[in-house]
Amino acid sequence: MERLDHLRRAGLSSHAVFRDFMSRQISPLQARERPAWLYSGVTDGTRTFVGAEHDMDANALGLVISRTLGSTRRSP
Repeated sequence: MERLDHLRRAGLSSHAVFRDFMSRQISPLQARERPAWLYSGVTDGTRTFVGAEHDMDANALGLVISRTLGSTRRSP
């Protein structure tokens, strides 16, 4: 819990985590062969859809986030 508290104080938010998982096309609750922080890019086998052709542009990603989280707040 101390680590989570430290990350929150450093500015980590649920919006930022959601944006990261959506932009990488990985499911947060999916069982995977290695942790999400070892993500290696668009050819990573832990992605929901492998390949750059499945990536969302910034506008589509923003729309998914705002519709899912009910907010237009943007995270870096």
